[in-house]
Amino acid sequence: MSPRLLVPGAVRPVRDRVAQTARAREVAICCFTLLIVMTANSVLAIDSIPKNSGFSGFILAAPGSFGVENNLAVRASPPLLDDVGNPQIASIFESPSLRSVPSLLFAGELNYTFASTRTQVFLGNRIEDLLRLDVSFGFGLRQELSDGSILAGSILATPTEMKVWSDPYVEGMDRVKTYRDAPGARLRWGRILKTGLEATLTYRKYRHDQETSGSWLIDQGRLDSSQQSLLDRNGNIWNAQVSYRMKSGSHVFEPAIRYTDNDFDGSAMANKGPSIRLTYLYITPKLVLDANMLYHGYKGKEVHPIYGEVLDARRWGATLTAFYDLFKAKRLRAMLSVEYVREDANIDFFDSSVRSISVGVIWRYRRQ
Repeated sequence: MSPRLLVPGAVRPVRDRVAQTARAREVAICCFTLLIVMTANSVLAIDSIPKNSGFSGFILAAPGSFGVENNLAVRASPPLLDDVGNPQIASIFESPSLRSVPSLLFAGELNYTFASTRTQVFLGNRIEDLLRLDVSFGFGLRQELSDGSILAGSILATPTEMKVWSDPYVEGMDRVKTYRDAPGARLRWGRILKTGLEATLTYRKYRHDQETSGSWLIDQGRLDSSQQSLLDRNGNIWNAQVSYRMKSGSHVFEPAIRYTDNDFDGSAMANKGPSIRLTYLYITPKLVLDANMLYHGYKGKEVHPIYGEVLDARRWGATLTAFYDLFKAKRLRAMLSVEYVREDANIDFFDSSVRSISVGVIWRYRRQ
């Protein structure tokens, strides 16, 4: 846990508030990012386009529990079945408290293959998105190119609920919930040059129904109204990732590097930085083990007027997921996933963690 900043006076608390917005925003979303990136690798790598035309896809259902420490997030439905955000907080200078809620991971994708043109249409949500509490659905195309690589493009939408606090910086009284959606697009290119190299570019547009960050502090005379625009959490998010999959018998290793640019409208909240993920897969006809470790660091783009310093944070985590064949049925597998993610910042308000356990089944139908 990073040491707490002691901020005297009325202006400094306000600055703390601004930094918190930037931080909390990313914490609410980014801290959850780890969860899915790790669990989904064995399921989500770009598959070969089937040789025969027709439908294929998968369905996953896994009840479980999430424990969340976060000062910004309220709920993502699914997978969370209750609020993880406290309506009231005593101080905007304190770390968040832990709240545990039941969860239901439910994901699926339906594909249709046109074998003659090596084209596949798909609709659904990916496990990698759902585990990081990104409730988006994608509709797009996969196309096998002449060199054997596969290019996939999709449009992303958020038809289900993601709730955050309209103004997270309120002390001693109930905060107001608001909805946030994140339409966007994703482009993936897999099996580049007939190797395990894969590149992914994702764009999202964050839009809040009500963005009132800082209003309470302005009413209290602790923030100048001219500074409120610095707290705006709407904006553009870019993610670029490159991974390489190496296989030796039953063992698969996949390192990945990602760069994230959160270009929020509020310049005090904008931040960017790289991350590294290491994946190990153990694959047998009956059992698949998927182990991941991730580290991510980022810094704000500008000094926050509330804290008078640039927000600095480090995120790390680990996940272990097991898939096991049920009743000798190759299409049906039991799933157990355990994960832990923690983010420490130079401002206590933006510290965050997620821990979860999920048990369920995944049914998958793949054409030959």
